[in-house]
Amino acid sequence: GGGAGRVNGVYTPPGQNQIMWAAAAGGGAWKSTNGGKTWSTTTDKLGTLGVTDITTDPTNPNIVYLATGDAFGADTYFGAAPFSVGLIKSIDGGMTWTQTGLNYQQRDTRALSRVIVHSTNPSIIIVGGNNGIHRSTDGGITFTTRFTGDVKDMEIKPDNPSVLYATSGSKVYISKDAGDKWAELKSNIPSTIGRIAIAVTPADPEAIYAVTARRGSWDFGGFYRSYDGGETWEAGAMSPNIIGRNMQGTDTDNQQGW
Repeated sequence: GGGAGRVNGVYTPPGQNQIMWAAAAGGGAWKSTNGGKTWSTTTDKLGTLGVTDITTDPTNPNIVYLATGDAFGADTYFGAAPFSVGLIKSIDGGMTWTQTGLNYQQRDTRALSRVIVHSTNPSIIIVGGNNGIHRSTDGGITFTTRFTGDVKDMEIKPDNPSVLYATSGSKVYISKDAGDKWAELKSNIPSTIGRIAIAVTPADPEAIYAVTARRGSWDFGGFYRSYDGGETWEAGAMSPNIIGRNMQGTDTDNQQGW
């Protein structure tokens, strides 16, 4: 069978090991309060059932943000539901939901991919999507667009919340002022790449890791890394095909890099 459906992301609030959130591509946001043993949802009546990312206020895990729309596949098969209704907020741990200042109609064909709350100033919220990066400094009441482009991933530097990284197409970008201004990092990732997923680690705050997929074929485009905050990059493994369907990484059909 086709399985239970695609999950775009899983999130556990810091210090809340029993609480887990899952962002379903076509099934809304799901919450577990017992470390993943059982799950429930309160999002069945939202304007869209596509959710790509979930996060919480670092000072209050009951304040929850949903980046709506299926930004990775647009695979919710009814009406315009793959598309975003914006950034949705809860202040009661997900029992009820309200719109923020970043809101859309489904006909706007937007999809949000990432939401990050500043770790020491939760009034600053940075949201990425297929129409750029949007920033709020008032807890989500209002937003301004600070970058244009189809943004697939963002991360915040572990030891400095003023520094963020973002990816769009074959390029990696950096902000040094909490998401206000953005500049391209001169990586050696080739222009044939169509999507980049990045990761950072508190074990080495200067490290950035990037998994890439080639545009068109959407197979594995190589692993890249920087150990100096994005100033210089080096290529790592180019095989096996870690994003294919075959467990041995030898397949060439039906690639999943999109």
